[in-house]
Amino acid sequence: MSSAIRISSFSEPVVPFPWPMTDMHDERALVIEDDPDLRSVFRIVLRQVDPHLRLDWAAGVEDALRRLRRRTYSFVVADYLLDDGSGLVVKRWLDLFAPRLPFGMISAMPLYQELCSGNNAPVPFLPKPFSVDTLREFLNMLRDKNEA
Repeated sequence: MSSAIRISSFSEPVVPFPWPMTDMHDERALVIEDDPDLRSVFRIVLRQVDPHLRLDWAAGVEDALRRLRRRTYSFVVADYLLDDGSGLVVKRWLDLFAPRLPFGMISAMPLYQELCSGNNAPVPFLPKPFSVDTLREFLNMLRDKNEA
């Protein structure tokens, strides 16, 4: 007997395959940053961290939330101060809808108190300016949190 499944309205057999289809290298990160120069730095460093990692970019809160509603990410990095709001809005949304998704914040503003307040665990924070090596360590830490 064949392992194909017959559907009565079709004459051709339907061969079952695993769903959802996943690619071993379909790991994807979302970077929420409105500065094009920093986007370039992130692109270079993330390729060093994992050459197979796919990147999505959002320039603001609304764009980021739209992307998060449509796709699954391995981790998210957001700038604190964006043109249309704060990266903390994204963090609060993730706390409600994807609480296990690794999230990190970058900013030139001193935010330690704000990031550590509330009922949630402290948000990993990378202050600007940062070195390429520090950024690489930060991104590795977020990626490793996802694998744990």
